[in-house]
Amino acid sequence: MSLHLEPIPPIPELTARVAKQVFRKGNVYLTIGNEIGAIFENSDFQELYAKEGKPALPPYLLALT
Repeated sequence: MSLHLEPIPPIPELTARVAKQVFRKGNVYLTIGNEIGAIFENSDFQELYAKEGKPALPPYLLALT
């Protein structure tokens, strides 16, 4: 499985708004989702993936599963 270097997409505005209303006191998953892009880039994990092959799940998705 290979890693395609793409930027981490932003959380959709509607999703963020609903999540903030539902979890008014915060939530660990929201915190992780908001901060993970600032901490890690997909390129930081590039050496852990094969150079060729089918695309694998990017690291940020693996961290949130």
